[in-house]
Amino acid sequence: MRPGTYIYNDLNTYYQGVCRLEDCAARVAVTVVSTAIAGQAVIDAGSKTLSSDLLSSGPQEGYGYVVEAPDAKLIKLNEEHGYLDISGSSHRFRVGEVLTVIPNHVCTCVNMHDDVLTLRNDEVVGSWHIAARGKIR
Repeated sequence: MRPGTYIYNDLNTYYQGVCRLEDCAARVAVTVVSTAIAGQAVIDAGSKTLSSDLLSSGPQEGYGYVVEAPDAKLIKLNEEHGYLDISGSSHRFRVGEVLTVIPNHVCTCVNMHDDVLTLRNDEVVGSWHIAARGKIR
């Protein structure tokens, strides 16, 4: 049984052909914190936010899918930051810009957060507390 994956879907289920990208309900809101290096943007989400799980299907590279810039590649994570290769992207990245990332593996991603915000028509309509967070023994 995989209730987390079934409820949310993720990039792995997309590449397995089980869902469409628009069926991936879990999205992580991230902020661009640097564009100082040409061809690179840094976001405020790293392995502590997205998990370090790689894809098990599809291209088997990268750490998530940037919805607003599909041609940007999330190529590296440290604990607090993600590094986007934007050298081939047509998107104009700006410091302070909020983007959304579909995680590779939603189960590990959700398990690292205290709460999940629920949205309807881009408006926050509720919050779910992650009761099992940190309960692995």
